[in-house]
Amino acid sequence: MPGFKRAEKMFPALLRLAGVKSAINVSQEGYVDNRSLVGDPTMLRLLAMMAVEEYAGKRVTKILTAAVDGVPVATAISMVMGVPLVVAKRYREVGISEFLEAYVVGDDGTVVTWYVPRDAITPPGQRVDRG
Repeated sequence: MPGFKRAEKMFPALLRLAGVKSAINVSQEGYVDNRSLVGDPTMLRLLAMMAVEEYAGKRVTKILTAAVDGVPVATAISMVMGVPLVVAKRYREVGISEFLEAYVVGDDGTVVTWYVPRDAITPPGQRVDRG
């Protein structure tokens, strides 16, 4: 088993061998096809480790994703980083009274509203990074 320093140096090569980046397909329209990742626990774990490497040294307090396609990858990242997961949805959940709302305008001009329970973001002052 390699030591921490050696493992850290080996990690980029491991990602290339595993083909994590090549398993992520993005269409010309910008849609991400992550089917080859979400069903493979090893690929999810490697992708989560890539996120840990990307955000090393930064203060990440939450992982935010859009329902439903982003949930498997964001869950893996949340578990590896040890921070809570927040899922934005296109509808208000029953039983939750306060929401934060975000409006996203698509390339075709359509507006999508995303809802996050207010208490998922509190306490005040915590930062939410998109996952």
